[in-house]
Amino acid sequence: MSTKGIYITIIILLVLGGAFYFLRQKKGFDQKTPVSDKKEEKMQSAKSSTQQTPDLNKPREIVVKVADFNFDPAEISVKKGEKISIIFKI
Repeated sequence: MSTKGIYITIIILLVLGGAFYFLRQKKGFDQKTPVSDKKEEKMQSAKSSTQQTPDLNKPREIVVKVADFNFDPAEISVKKGEKISIIFKI
């Protein structure tokens, strides 16, 4: 096989591999994964640690602690249309 044929084969394999990777990632993005009990506990503690304001015009404040590329809480759940204010603490 010539050098040109090898390059064409490598390029085709890279394109097909990349397409497979991105299509697989998109499929996983649309699916909702179950939340473990530990994550649910963190989410509940995050909900209790955030300020709940009785005034509907003020956004709900969510404090996220950032350290070494980790976030606490790792997930935040909000309702559609809910106004929130995210505060990052380093």
